[in-house]
Parts: sequence; C-alpha cells; structure tokens
Amino acid sequence: MVTVESGPVTVLQAAGDLDMDTAGRFTRQVDRAVAACGPRILVVDLADLGFLGAAGVSALLDGGDRVGRGGGRLRLRRLSRSARLALWASRTLDLFEVEDEPAVGTDCRSGRAMAD
Repeated sequence: MVTVESGPVTVLQAAGDLDMDTAGRFTRQVDRAVAACGPRILVVDLADLGFLGAAGVSALLDGGDRVGRGGGRLRLRRLSRSARLALWASRTLDLFEVEDEPAVGTDCRSGRAMAD
C-alpha cells in the first residue's frame, strides 16, 4: 500500500492482494489517512490489485464507513479486472463511487500543488 496525499485527496495505491491476510493493514492505512488531514476524499487505486477476497471487500466497505464518520468520502479508482469482478459478484460495486481520472489538489501539510 502506497499513500499519496494531494490536497483534499489522499490516494491509497493497492498492489498485490486484498484478502484476510492484508485487510487489517488496509484498515490501518485508512485510519492513518483520515487522522493525517481530517475530513477529505480517500481514493483507493486498485489498478494493481491482483486478488480481492471477501475480507478485502469488507475492508473496503468498512473503510468507506470510517472515512464517512470523519466527514469524508471514499472512492475507488482504476479497478483491476479481478477487483471489479469481486465487487460485482458480491453486489457491492454500486455502493462505491468509481473514478478513472487522477485528481489534482494541494498537499494538506505543505500547501504544494500535486498530481496523483
């Protein structure tokens, strides 16, 4: 998991698998992102995700709830084929905002303009 902060947007770039072995690490990353800059948009980039298991789907849903409780929103970006299939099969795809274009903003600590 790589985190990129960009203004009101934080991007978590997931690679590998999001399953029962890695769901806890994902949840901790979501909590850190929310705590770092307060309410914001958290984008989870899934382009390099190889496998999305049931625990990973639950972690994404829980992440959306955690971000929402902090006043922000969770979006998914560039879903890998396996991620899209897992979300579709679990009937949760429609519960997420999905975007395909990178967002541009300002780093929440430095005020410097950045692109994702």
